[in-house]
Parts: sequence; C-alpha cells; structure tokens
Amino acid sequence: MTWWPRQHRIQASNSEANPFVKLVLNSSSGQPVFQQRAQAEGMELWLRSQQLILHPSAQVSITSPQMQLNSQKLILDLEKQEWQSPQPIKIQHQGIIATAQQGKLNGQGQLQLLNQVNLTGLPQRGHLQTQHLSWNLITQQVEAQGSLAYQQPSPWLHLTGARAVGNLRDQTLQVQGGRVSADLVP
Repeated sequence: MTWWPRQHRIQASNSEANPFVKLVLNSSSGQPVFQQRAQAEGMELWLRSQQLILHPSAQVSITSPQMQLNSQKLILDLEKQEWQSPQPIKIQHQGIIATAQQGKLNGQGQLQLLNQVNLTGLPQRGHLQTQHLSWNLITQQVEAQGSLAYQQPSPWLHLTGARAVGNLRDQTLQVQGGRVSADLVP
C-alpha cells in the first residue's frame, strides 16, 4: 500500500502471493456501506473527492439487496454511496444476469444500465435487449428505452418497440412507442 500525501491518494496493488486486493467497506459511523465486499487487482482511494476506484478485474458483492457487480473498473463515490462503471459491466441479481457497456447503482438499489443492455434469466427463460434500462432492485420495477426487444421460448413470444415498463416480480411488461410489434405462438 502506498500513500501519496500531495495527491491525497492511497493506492494498493496485488502481489504474486496475493493476486487481489480485498476490502470490506464501512462508513465512518461503523455501519456497513451497502453491506459489501470488494476485490480487484488494484485500488485507489482519492481522499479529496471521496472516490474509491477498483481496477482491473473488479468484483463487488453486496448483501442487501443481494447482487454481484463485475467490471474491469468500478468506482465508488463514498459520499453518494453510488457505484459506477464507465466500462462493460455484468450484474447478477436473483438469477438474472444483466450486461451493459456502462452502469450505475445508487444506495437505494436503483440500477441504470446504458448501451447494449442485455438481461437473461428472466421468467419463462426470457431475454430483454435495449439501449437504456432503469431497474429498481427492491421493487423489481423496470423501464427500458431504445431499440427494445423481448423474447421468450415458452410460450414463444417476441415483442419489439421503443419503450417498455414493467415489473419483473409480477412478470408484466408493457411495450409502447415507435413501431410496436408482437408475435405469439401459444
């Protein structure tokens, strides 16, 4: 671990004996921040901006709501208690796997995914593709926008449109906007 006092930065990196830097994140009051554990090959803590940067091979496990974040770079804003990744990200939550080119998760369990968003592991083996997804991990409410396509094999269903809102727990999805199409084979 190296402390750079002029830059207000603390840096840690892996070694041959220990390939990952592992962290348990707690707030100054001793309460867990998101109740999470993180590991990466390296980390930087910027004291002035209150940002923790994990890279490369960053992995964060959060216990409430239970999920795992994986990316080559994850940034935690300690003041906002918000994770973000400017690089491709993978999220696993309740059997659902979400991937996107960028993502952000706030302390209230609101996940924002951008660019080439894919959700797999949905009920009825459903698969959702879109350009932007907002997902409340607590209520399971979702809103998708941009080049939306949903499909499932049983019963076979294919939906396309510009926008959709729904609830993953209730297994509802309402597609609207642009040119909406639906194909169903009972």
